[in-house]
Amino acid sequence: FDQAPLFNTINHSAAMGRYMGPSWSTATVPLANGGPTIENANAAATKLVALLCPSDSGQAIFPGFDGNYGCETNRPAYKTNYGFSVSPPFGDYNWDTQNQYARALFGPESNSSMRDVSDGTSNTVAVAEQTLNVYDGITGSWACMQHVGQGVDFANLNGQRKINDWDCCGWGPGTPWSVKNPPGKLGEWGTVGSMHTGGCQVLLVDGSVRFISENIDAVTRQSLGYIADGKVVGEF
Repeated sequence: FDQAPLFNTINHSAAMGRYMGPSWSTATVPLANGGPTIENANAAATKLVALLCPSDSGQAIFPGFDGNYGCETNRPAYKTNYGFSVSPPFGDYNWDTQNQYARALFGPESNSSMRDVSDGTSNTVAVAEQTLNVYDGITGSWACMQHVGQGVDFANLNGQRKINDWDCCGWGPGTPWSVKNPPGKLGEWGTVGSMHTGGCQVLLVDGSVRFISENIDAVTRQSLGYIADGKVVGEF
């Protein structure tokens, strides 16, 4: 990223945000050094062009922490179009207690290493695209974790979501989704998608970038999202 000066401003012994997870429904837990320092708040308010898709004209910044979203009170936080592959992106679970055959690369308290990716680094998604704006929830910031802003669920896509799923919302009238929205704003947090026609870009663990079709079948998508489910993925 060529961001050594920014990196050097960060206090790595302090929290990057005020979100007290793993979800909004749990009791709060102590934050490292009491929370983000002014240096960390300034870092979170830094725009990183490399983490923003030039095709997405959505709102790239979120105002100060409001109890659910943002990194620090009265300080803005920049979003990112590229979310870590987590499973699930919201819920009271920890990576180390998750079934090892249903783990994504990242998640709360994750501790992945190359040896954990037994499906192969060229067959496992590390990062996937998301739009800057969503109808339900929030697109995560690059610097800190938030309520329903913790990454993207590439494997399951929130149970029923597909890539580039614009419909919203599960809690509205109608089954399963009440509103048919035009492309450009994903229906719900944790959904994978982009402003690119027909699919989205993903970063695989081996460092390569692939364009994944929105028509990919659910079984292949899940296999790409899990790091050790033992399934062989062919061409995708």
